[in-house]
Amino acid sequence: MPLANSPLPIQDDTGTRAARATTDATGRFSETMTVTNYTTIWTVSDTGPFLAPASVRYTVANPVAKVSLYVNKPTVDANSRLHISGHLTVPDVPGPSSRRVYIQQSNDGHTDWTNIGTTTIDTSADGFAASVLTVTNPHGYWRYYYPGAPGFTAAYSPVVHAVRYQTAISGGKPSSTRVTKRHTVTISGTLKQNGYGYWTPLPKATVQILFRPSGSSTWHLITSAHTSSTGYFAAHPTITRSGTWRVAYKTPDQVHVNAYGPMVKVTAI
Repeated sequence: MPLANSPLPIQDDTGTRAARATTDATGRFSETMTVTNYTTIWTVSDTGPFLAPASVRYTVANPVAKVSLYVNKPTVDANSRLHISGHLTVPDVPGPSSRRVYIQQSNDGHTDWTNIGTTTIDTSADGFAASVLTVTNPHGYWRYYYPGAPGFTAAYSPVVHAVRYQTAISGGKPSSTRVTKRHTVTISGTLKQNGYGYWTPLPKATVQILFRPSGSSTWHLITSAHTSSTGYFAAHPTITRSGTWRVAYKTPDQVHVNAYGPMVKVTAI
């Protein structure tokens, strides 16, 4: 005959999750449990005082394993290179067939996410090799994205942020590309910075005037110039031989990134 109103303890095989069901008038019972990332064995027991103890076991397998991604705090160096690393957690099951994880960038941390690189899951260490990527926005937002694989969920890491101001040189070209030897040429321009959405002058900064002689691969520092309150600079180097000129801003701090002007060849005549 049905056993009504009988309490039935329910326990998983790890001993961490438990519940209790009660039979109805027909002896039936039901209980809703949260499915975990792992295959779990649940035991339902009847330990009433009037009958011999009895139990039944149910094996519940989650057909889709949950992947969780984590990202360490990134840094951006003076050359606008992003240094980023992270790790993941997956159930204790054979690893996914697809191990590619994408590195994504957004300007505001909410919209227009774009893939800027990839890394690969190391299933033996549950981590990724540190990635070094040149980024267009050194004060951007980044995250990892795993698109999923058969039996494994897609996943995003938390969003992380790093701050370095963009810098740019406008102008920076010699005033002439054919100059008589031992005469001077004017190289002028403006140094700008962009923190969050708009460009402003970068005052009281030093820019370098670099020269590479024709036939050489080595750059030489010829002189330097300082920017005004409007970011303007000007230098007047003497031309002694043919070669290529370029203006460079090499940041002395941890706030900005380096910037370079165009490379322009000047012929000494």
